Amino acid sequence: MQDMGIAYGMKGNLDKALELNQRVLELDANNAKAALNIAITYQGMGNKEKADFYFQKAFTLDPKLKR
Repeated sequence: MQDMGIAYGMKGNLDKALELNQRVLELDANNAKAALNIAITYQGMGNKEKADFYFQKAFTLDPKLKR
């Protein structure tokens, strides 16, 4: 499901990408990559506030993502 979210995002279907990645995060609240994908999607949508929130969440869950 996470890979599908990435694929939708790459094709520009940000709403579907967001929906799928949010579902992944609902199923696994500690999935840092899903949080990162949500942040990137919100950034692409121009929602800086939500993007910042999810970037912080992703980096808190997995500090190695900052590299």
